[in-house]
Amino acid sequence: LYQSVNKMTPYLKDGLLDIASKTNAIHNVRAIGAMAACDLKNPTQTPRLGYQVYQEAVKRGALLRPLGDTLYWLLPFNTKKQTILELKEITQAAIEAVC
Repeated sequence: LYQSVNKMTPYLKDGLLDIASKTNAIHNVRAIGAMAACDLKNPTQTPRLGYQVYQEAVKRGALLRPLGDTLYWLLPFNTKKQTILELKEITQAAIEAVC
């Protein structure tokens, strides 16, 4: 499990960094183990923007964890790379739809 999680961390961080560069809607990307987080840029101070992105992601098939304007990916230790790529696509689509 340790080796699996160790390999997962860069995929998570790179996925969020890719979303950041494509959408310009997130910043402060960080990851450790099977957990990654980013902060939504919210220049208009839209209330509950993180929750709105979460709701859009759920409609598309992914469960994110919003805390204010911070989005978290909390994955099982045995998550495969393909699942991370799907999560990335859904997260990006949800952010683009809401922001």
